Amino acid sequence: MKWLKQRGILFWFFVAWIVSFGGAGIIIFGMIASSAGMQLFGGGAPDLKVTMTDSPDPVKAGENLTYTIAFENAGKGEATAVVVSDTLPSGVTFVSSMPGTPACKYSDGTLTCRLGTQAEGGGGKVDIVVKVDSATKGAITNTATITGEEEEEDTTNNKASETTMVN
Repeated sequence: MKWLKQRGILFWFFVAWIVSFGGAGIIIFGMIASSAGMQLFGGGAPDLKVTMTDSPDPVKAGENLTYTIAFENAGKGEATAVVVSDTLPSGVTFVSSMPGTPACKYSDGTLTCRLGTQAEGGGGKVDIVVKVDSATKGAITNTATITGEEEEEDTTNNKASETTMVN
């Protein structure tokens, strides 16, 4: 049913109730409907969102910089197979992340965090520490994305960027 609901398929159910009044039965017909945006038995569509902050800003070349990625399922249903990905900007070197391995793994300039299932209203954060290369100057921009297995109605909040000035 979840698969059908996510694709906006409309369900119609006809229900008949028999009401007895002193031995005489009366049939009462009713209808229950569910359309896109609603599920028959609770739930709804997830809405994953991600934001990012940096500290310190500005940062000196050669020093550590921390990015904090906050994520949340602000929708009406659970999100499964949630992944936050962050391709680090050039001019920085990865130091660590929290959570670390096995949830988050760094490879070839990208930190990938597999965060499992996020219930409605669930969320958390990922902290990433990088060292700014000594030759880096000016603005650097970091971008993170969040994805899940379910289709979302609003994907405009699935990406966040933060620009940091390097002195």
